Amino acid sequence: MLGSEQETDFIISLAGMAITGKETLMRQNGHGFDAMNLLVTDKENSLKLLELLFDTMAEQALRKMPAEIDVDSLIGAAQLVVPQQVITSVKTTQRVRTLWLDTFLTLNPRDYLGKVKCPTLAINGEKDVQVNVDNLDVIKELVPHAKTIPMPGLNHLMQHAVTGEVSEYGEIRETISPEVLDAIVMFVKAL
Repeated sequence: MLGSEQETDFIISLAGMAITGKETLMRQNGHGFDAMNLLVTDKENSLKLLELLFDTMAEQALRKMPAEIDVDSLIGAAQLVVPQQVITSVKTTQRVRTLWLDTFLTLNPRDYLGKVKCPTLAINGEKDVQVNVDNLDVIKELVPHAKTIPMPGLNHLMQHAVTGEVSEYGEIRETISPEVLDAIVMFVKAL
């Protein structure tokens, strides 16, 4: 955001999101549903329910009028059949709704990226399950002068990982990959 206002000398993005918050959450949840081994129709219906929920939350957030959302009514109106464990999780999500989530759902980094003029480095781990590595393609499209680096074997926290799953974070002793630090140093030195 600051880069789009020409307030920075340079930008270094580590696993930075380039698609909307809603798109990011939909991808994350799709990945989670894959891990649950849902049937294809159950996954599709679950994602449709989340999309309806997120759209309603975003609409309320933009009007600055957040209110409890009747998840059962969303399901009924869309005539969805959704696994009970997903329904329970969705109901919990909307009950513990925060200002951060509302803001995240309405955030579109594309609105800012196209205005960035300063030198930019964007790095994503290829095993990142939170912000997919293809976000680098969006950054490169909107900030053509950006240097984008996909890092093989790294997760969202820029650590060498086996799976990249969030559940693995606590098991990894590395704080940040030396390759990432080297890329940052080389970028800054070249400025």
